[in-house]
Amino acid sequence: MNHNLMQTKIGCWNKSRLMSALAAALLLAGALAAPNAFAGGKSAGAPGKWLGNSVTADESGSEVASTWLDLLYDLIKAEKLSPPIASRIYGIAGVTLYESVVPGMPDHRSLAGQLNGLATLPQTELKKKYHWPTAANSAIAAIARNLLPAASETSLDAIDALEQHFARQFQGQASVPRPVYDRSVAWGRNVAAAVAAWASGDGYSILNNCSFTPPAGPGLWVPTPPALAPPLQPCWGQLRPFVLTSGAECAPDPPPAYSEDPSSQFYALGKEVYDTGKNLTPEQITIARYWADGPG
Repeated sequence: MNHNLMQTKIGCWNKSRLMSALAAALLLAGALAAPNAFAGGKSAGAPGKWLGNSVTADESGSEVASTWLDLLYDLIKAEKLSPPIASRIYGIAGVTLYESVVPGMPDHRSLAGQLNGLATLPQTELKKKYHWPTAANSAIAAIARNLLPAASETSLDAIDALEQHFARQFQGQASVPRPVYDRSVAWGRNVAAAVAAWASGDGYSILNNCSFTPPAGPGLWVPTPPALAPPLQPCWGQLRPFVLTSGAECAPDPPPAYSEDPSSQFYALGKEVYDTGKNLTPEQITIARYWADGPG
């Protein structure tokens, strides 16, 4: 293998491992909902140091996180958003959720300085207590509104309703003093604002549904019936990635050369797809019918 190509592959594998670790870290942010999940804050750039016998954020349950992610799924479906836009919403919401509680997770650290363009984030007040479920609730509600600015009134009402549901639940608990509650709400909103500012620099506002004229010629993409729709997000590959230098860094190998020769690799692969479509198994039919596209 060419030395430069090998180095590129190794770099791609390493960054793929980092992305896997990032995904796992964001999933850990799901443990957020116990009513007395307090932790003393430190900086968002280092593991939080919880005080006393309080429960840390990552030991607190998952109701807040899972309920909000379920709502995001429903909103993406209701707003009929495309898979690329849906993936961006899920990713940015996940970063927001994680950052809102990571000071209360002693064995974890902020993604600031690890994701492209995410240099710094707000810091919690040293030795002050926070209610991490409240922080998460406020953070993800704020980022949901930011990521869905053109959502229907019904969708925006659903965001408000869920935020208020958890707010009433936490405010009504004797174990959540008012100063702690207010501090946690402010922290969550500050995190959401910082993540939203970071996300605004990824190129989405310029590249979303960019003007594009597809090239014409044998083997090139053309609109197909019944919709005859234009290409979906043709400039999406130019958005700033979370970890990769660019989308091309881990690009797959090119496809076989276009050919109408029955003995060619391209023809054989195309015929395999065609033949499969003519003889679908019950499982394949079920997958095709129930694939949700945008929501995932």
